[in-house]
Amino acid sequence: MKQVRHSLASRFVLFLAGLLVLAMTALLLIERVVFQPVLMKAENQQAGQGLARIENSLTQSHNALTAQTRDWAHWDDTYQFIQDANSDYATSNFSREKFEDQHDQAMIFISEGQQPMWIAGIDPGTNTYGTCTSATGDCSWAAPLIAEVQPFLGEVEASGLAYEPEMPTSVLMLDIDHFKLYNDRYGHPEGDRCLASVAECMEQTVKPHGFLVARTGGEEFSVLMPETGLEQARTCAGELRKAIAGLKLPHADSPVSDVVTVSVGVASSVNVDNVSGSTLMRSADLALYEAKDQGRNRVACFGEDAANIFG
Repeated sequence: MKQVRHSLASRFVLFLAGLLVLAMTALLLIERVVFQPVLMKAENQQAGQGLARIENSLTQSHNALTAQTRDWAHWDDTYQFIQDANSDYATSNFSREKFEDQHDQAMIFISEGQQPMWIAGIDPGTNTYGTCTSATGDCSWAAPLIAEVQPFLGEVEASGLAYEPEMPTSVLMLDIDHFKLYNDRYGHPEGDRCLASVAECMEQTVKPHGFLVARTGGEEFSVLMPETGLEQARTCAGELRKAIAGLKLPHADSPVSDVVTVSVGVASSVNVDNVSGSTLMRSADLALYEAKDQGRNRVACFGEDAANIFG
């Protein structure tokens, strides 16, 4: 009898041990199959967001430096200074406070022969401000900076910092025709899917041009088109209108078409310095209303007659 009890106890212990092993194995599998991918995905997203912030910061810094360089290069007194005809230029335009306020280390003027002509800035080693005509003596700290950029100077075209004419900027305002009737007919969940389809179609259509698509209202979208004139913006607007109609999303209650369509307003300005972004957006919005008044499912340009509005 004792042997039977001992045998049952041993089997029970073995059963518990086996059950424990199975449980541990299941936990490991759950961790690897369920939790680990989720954690890895979260870590990847966090790392991606961090890299995106760094990239955005570097891009903004690069754009700011480029704009500053072009601005200085366009000044008449800068040209006179380079021609050794403006002796007051350095003292009137550069100071320690200027570099500290703009968080710059140095401003270096380089000749066509890729040699420094004039240097101003703050020595990172001693934190002293100085100006020189060469990267020697008090400005020897600038020599490594010049050595870093010199290999790239040969790649800069002669017109790299030359004056560029003002580039136009255009904006599109786009509205889904009779979207309330769509929601009433098919329901809001289907309406949300319609919005997503339209947004994706817009992204794919303008992606090759590098334009920015944004949702600005319930069923209203906008497209920002830098360095784009009116004719190109008009063409792109027509392509968007046709692409969205080409999705053939059913819209049985629309008085315009049996599929989802859009109306588009276009506005453009060459002198962007004198026209605010909000003014350009309002102009495109007015053109959008004009397209709606003319029957929808068409493109209208701000300031043009109804005869120039086309479907």
